[in-house]
Amino acid sequence: MLPTTNRPSRTTRSRGPRRNSRPLAPVLLIIAALSSITLVGFHSWRAFFELEDPLVGGSQASPETRKALTGRPESRNLWPVPSEAQRTYCDAHFGSEWLRAWNDSARDICQPYAGPEQAFLRCRTQEDEHMTQASAPHVLCNAVNLLLDPRNMPQATHPKRRPGYLSSPGRTYHRYERGAFASSCDWPEAARNLSIFPKDHMRDIMESFVAPAEDVQVVRVEEKPTLLVTREIEEHANVFHTMTDMLNVYITLRMLRWDLHAPRQVILLDSHPQGPLDGLWPAVAAGGGASFLNGRAEGKTPGGDKLVRRVEDLGLGVFKLRTAAFVPPGYTSLLYAHLYENASCAFPTSLFKGFKAFMLEPLGLLQQLPSHFQGPLKVSLISRKPKAGKLVRGIANEDKLIAMLESMPNLQPALVDLASMSLQEQLSLMTHTDLLIGMHGAAMAWTLLMPEHAGVIELWPQEEGIWRCYEHTSHWSGLLYRRWSTSTTKASPDATEVDVTAIKAMVLKMVPQLTRRRIAMKLQHGFHIDAADDNLPV
Repeated sequence: MLPTTNRPSRTTRSRGPRRNSRPLAPVLLIIAALSSITLVGFHSWRAFFELEDPLVGGSQASPETRKALTGRPESRNLWPVPSEAQRTYCDAHFGSEWLRAWNDSARDICQPYAGPEQAFLRCRTQEDEHMTQASAPHVLCNAVNLLLDPRNMPQATHPKRRPGYLSSPGRTYHRYERGAFASSCDWPEAARNLSIFPKDHMRDIMESFVAPAEDVQVVRVEEKPTLLVTREIEEHANVFHTMTDMLNVYITLRMLRWDLHAPRQVILLDSHPQGPLDGLWPAVAAGGGASFLNGRAEGKTPGGDKLVRRVEDLGLGVFKLRTAAFVPPGYTSLLYAHLYENASCAFPTSLFKGFKAFMLEPLGLLQQLPSHFQGPLKVSLISRKPKAGKLVRGIANEDKLIAMLESMPNLQPALVDLASMSLQEQLSLMTHTDLLIGMHGAAMAWTLLMPEHAGVIELWPQEEGIWRCYEHTSHWSGLLYRRWSTSTTKASPDATEVDVTAIKAMVLKMVPQLTRRRIAMKLQHGFHIDAADDNLPV
């Protein structure tokens, strides 16, 4: 959540996409050439836009399937194709060019001295209209030979400069006293200006920074690159807010050009209680892989080293981090862009395609995506159960909704309670789903990781006044998005009666589109089209 004052300002609404009239053969050659390049590469961003007709000569689809896919005008653009101007805008504000521009602002705040073991603090600053102004300026800093002293990080109920927001009665935040961070670099007191840092956490951290470092005894030197992460209490257990944190981890790694496959560690600058999403930190942020999706944030390597540690795990004494980065806090996120309006970029971008690969590849879920999808379309209807005796944003008639889906041909519906599923089960479900239906809520942030052919129906408990973040994440992921809302202006305090007939009409219209997109995706990835696919309506 964010305070009302943190809402971003309104910006120009986007115009709809224009059809691209370029010949398809060169486009298909580009796709084929790029298919072997890692999805997170900066220079593969164009490939995601060029999905006008992924059918390639010699595919295994039956003549009937190929004819159905190629013979209809609406099949020529299975994914929206932006104009050149829209493509340029998307890349500049939500893609690789955006990353490059932010990185180009880098300057040494604490400058290195001459010598064999140099140290520095380097920061990149921007004022991005698509991120919350309350978290501005938007800063990403990295350091070489950074000193960290846990003795100067007492636990606290809240950050120093933010006394009234998301406080922790359990004292799970940290205060940063003088010497909490230090480095043997040159940052004169007269040159210090804390206003260049956001006030949520970074201003507190940088106020504690001692440079040049005083004569201290280093008890351990950490050679692995280290990500220093600040999280918010309660929101660390929320899918949407965890995705903002994970996206910032990915942005940090890409901007600093750290090897995504090299060993690294995470230090969480909090003592928040264990949450259901904690496994993502060792498995993805630290690159440990699927074996660390065990519900705990720490995780250990075969040698016994923790992939993720907290301040209290470090013990006493000064640590030297050879390479470190301060990951921007979750509120510094593009996921807050255009919360109440059309997105200025409503197309897939290289940034979000790369992010999905970053999240799924270490879990072994990326490469096998197309092989999951055979036979009837898999429909997942999210069920929200009462919490603390109260049902919030629930579906009052979900039994009728699932019964309607079960009565429709060519569908394999399932009513899923994500709260009762493990993290691994949730990730597996979302990467196996053709169509996701759910009431507006944090779980809809899994749309960032769904396969590119899939679709989403988001249910709104009121007609307006709801964040449109999941509409935007769906578009940035290339998904087919539809929305249903009640006609009331105020949400029900308990559950919403959903118009089953209206949802059925949406699903009927989406099934042929999803089928064509699924077949096209499988063909693009070189998979055979089986008889079950041929029997689906296109």
